[in-house]
Amino acid sequence: MADDTTLRAARSARLYKLLAWAWVALVAALLIPRVLVFWEISAGFVAWPWQFDFTEGVNLNATQQLAAGQNIYLPSDPGSFTSAPYTPVFFLLNLPFAWLFGPTLTSGRVISLLATLTVAVLLVYLVGRASRQWLAGLAAAAMWLSLSPVIVWSALYTQHIVALAFGMAGLTWVALHPRSRHFYIGPLLFTLAFYTKQSALDAAAAAALWLLFVNRRHGLRFVLTLMGAISAPLALAVFFTRGGFWEHIVTNQGVLTWSERRFRRLLDRLLGEYWPLLGWGAGCVLTAGGALAASWRKKLPPDSRGTGSTIRGVWSLVLLYSLFASASVLVRLGRQGVNYNHYIDVLLPACLLLGLSLGTAVTALLASVARRRVHWPLWAGVVLGAGLIVWAQLFQFTDPHTWYAGLWPSAVVDKQMQALSAQVRGAPGDVFSEDAYLLLSNGHRAVYDDDFMFMSLARIGQWDERIFDQSLRDRRFSLVLLQTGSTRFSEPASAAFDANYAIKSQGGFDLYVPKPVPDAPQYSQTCGFWGNGDMITLLGYSLPPGVAWNGAGRGSALHVTLYWEPANKVQGDYAGYVQLLNAQGEKVVSQDNPHTGAGRPTNTWVAGETVKDTAALPIPPTLAPGAYTLIAGMYRFEAGKLTSLEPTCAHAGPFSPSFTLGTVVVK
Repeated sequence: MADDTTLRAARSARLYKLLAWAWVALVAALLIPRVLVFWEISAGFVAWPWQFDFTEGVNLNATQQLAAGQNIYLPSDPGSFTSAPYTPVFFLLNLPFAWLFGPTLTSGRVISLLATLTVAVLLVYLVGRASRQWLAGLAAAAMWLSLSPVIVWSALYTQHIVALAFGMAGLTWVALHPRSRHFYIGPLLFTLAFYTKQSALDAAAAAALWLLFVNRRHGLRFVLTLMGAISAPLALAVFFTRGGFWEHIVTNQGVLTWSERRFRRLLDRLLGEYWPLLGWGAGCVLTAGGALAASWRKKLPPDSRGTGSTIRGVWSLVLLYSLFASASVLVRLGRQGVNYNHYIDVLLPACLLLGLSLGTAVTALLASVARRRVHWPLWAGVVLGAGLIVWAQLFQFTDPHTWYAGLWPSAVVDKQMQALSAQVRGAPGDVFSEDAYLLLSNGHRAVYDDDFMFMSLARIGQWDERIFDQSLRDRRFSLVLLQTGSTRFSEPASAAFDANYAIKSQGGFDLYVPKPVPDAPQYSQTCGFWGNGDMITLLGYSLPPGVAWNGAGRGSALHVTLYWEPANKVQGDYAGYVQLLNAQGEKVVSQDNPHTGAGRPTNTWVAGETVKDTAALPIPPTLAPGAYTLIAGMYRFEAGKLTSLEPTCAHAGPFSPSFTLGTVVVK
């Protein structure tokens, strides 16, 4: 009879073990459809030849400039702007590929994908080693790969998940080897995380505090090593870049504004979709926190060989990591420029908590089965809690495509991008584009590569935008490509852009071309002309697109547009003229417009209207290259007598009664 009872108990124990393992395996298996979505999208991004995220182009340009031997962290220059908002490890990882293959997004996307998979492997390893339940680690990894933000950002040319992978590696090493002789491995990994993305400090802070609590002497040595590993290269970088490194990674980031409206919008979406997983994590923090507080009083060594003590040690470290990550994300959510990828920072520790809680629960259940006392409330809690998370992941979590408004890969988008690429390839001179990859892949340089950053700095007076705004008025850029609905320009830049560029085509990116004659003067003036009772103000003038930057070609016509505004009803019939003078003040090119080039006589002009007067100066092919003075004026020819109108300003120039407009370079 006793043998039968023992046999039944053994069978019952095996059954409960099987049920426990089967449930954890089912949690992981039910997430397979989402993991397949992860693989489909991430593999699609790796193969996609075009830029998807705005940051990808900024990172690619920094990598390409670094590959060309340029210092990407120099102090900001109003004449150009190369944004390097992150620390350099990700750029350095891509450097060999830039040397070998030129501007390509594939290398950085593969690196990001490998980092995403590395995090999944570390989740399996850390949870499995701590709880001895490898299926629980597999469930945590499956949850990680099934999260929508992870799916979207898993294979983009960005440093976010790469930094997380370094931080997760450091956390895993510290958790499983808290007193290893090779303690420096942890600080090294955390330093790599910081120098991949300077905000990736959550795991390092948690590990440092945990080690200080576990063993003050060892923890202090860890903290000092970590601080030295981060601060020494930082000081050298700041010194050799003349403060530019600090400006790019700290100062420029610190001036971005914080908005309560933005904070509420992002927080509502995070909680609205991930409340089951985050709620489970919060429950773990509260429940395990109390249990750990009680266990610490017993002064059990957290790194002892016992499974229970090991779980306790890892639990306390992961709880600290969760708290640091949650606080960090809450602080950042309202900042200007923050996107959904920042959710990943708090969802990763939530996945860790899910895996540890499943592993701990299964371990406890198996222990109770061995004692022939099944803890039914614990079993029910694990089943219901994990079931809720899986149900939400399968039926509540949104399609990853809704997490981003970028140009999702498709045949239609590919055709559009090919057409834009052909336009950029054939464009002369400089091109401005919010898609930096289109510039770099077609042989153009990105003079200004991050209008979000430099316009944000300009709005608060931290960057001088006058040269950029004048570039728009000069129609320096033969093409401008902006994301549809882009609002990155400041008000002065938007006004200059609207007056000087016209839309040519629309799509995910809108293509703009320079207006032949802008709506407002390229260069404003404060002079007027008077005589015979008439007063006509010269508001300014415009040159053809790009001439101010590239010069005027010999053998072509230089079109100069004057903007007149009469102060009263003009009585006289005047002629306008535009001339080029050489260095000796001699007239070399001249164009007179009887009745002006406005298309109607001046005696039809009325007060307050703006009249555009265009003259075409034929530049002889034999004219010597160089800088020439451009002058303009008005005169009246009546009864065989020529009468010039006199400039009303003292700075009209030495060629009175003409008015000096500026200088034109002939090439």
